[in-house]
Amino acid sequence: MSNWRHQALHAGAFLQVTNRDFSLFLWQNPSYMRASAKSKMGYLPDFQYMNKITVEPEKADQFVQAPPDVLYTYHVWDALLKKEFTPRKILVDEFRDFLSYAEEWKPTYWPNAPQSYVEFYEKTWPILHTVVDPDLIPLDVQRAFVGWKNYFLEGPAINALQPKKSVVQAFLTLHPNYERPLWRNLVDKETPNYLKSLHIGDDEQVLPAGEITAFLRVGIYNWLHP
Repeated sequence: MSNWRHQALHAGAFLQVTNRDFSLFLWQNPSYMRASAKSKMGYLPDFQYMNKITVEPEKADQFVQAPPDVLYTYHVWDALLKKEFTPRKILVDEFRDFLSYAEEWKPTYWPNAPQSYVEFYEKTWPILHTVVDPDLIPLDVQRAFVGWKNYFLEGPAINALQPKKSVVQAFLTLHPNYERPLWRNLVDKETPNYLKSLHIGDDEQVLPAGEITAFLRVGIYNWLHP
């Protein structure tokens, strides 16, 4: 295959990210949300749904329109951190609020939803009262739910989290894709000291605030609160 054709194919894959997939990234990285952008003109145009910060549900499966640098960060997240997701308990009341907000995850707006999820939504969901069996919920819906919960219900608790170095080390043993060498080219500008003192000094010391990124803080919080 010629070099230009090879590059074109890779460029297509780079650009062909749906709003639905991109929304999963945004819940985990709210600094890239349209609501957080200094200039909103032309930025994530499909994420202007009424007064919400999620994607317009009818446009969920269209390709996202995002700046190349943000798309690059998405692909790094997709390759390294998406699979590091920690499932959590799904309470019925919270899941109901989530689906009312992020309507793109209702089968109504998701033509390719697994049939098992469609049946759950139409038959099982209306009669549940307390907890949802996670085996009935597709993993991407769980990711979206936890991201929504982190953003709207747990923000103050996540921001207040001050993990000890021993806790961070235990988390990284299970989730090595958060390690500094994999992220230094992306985080050094905003978090230049990311994890630099992790193995220096007392393991029971709190990791300095300037050495932890938002995505690591969220990852640890979800790990500590299954």
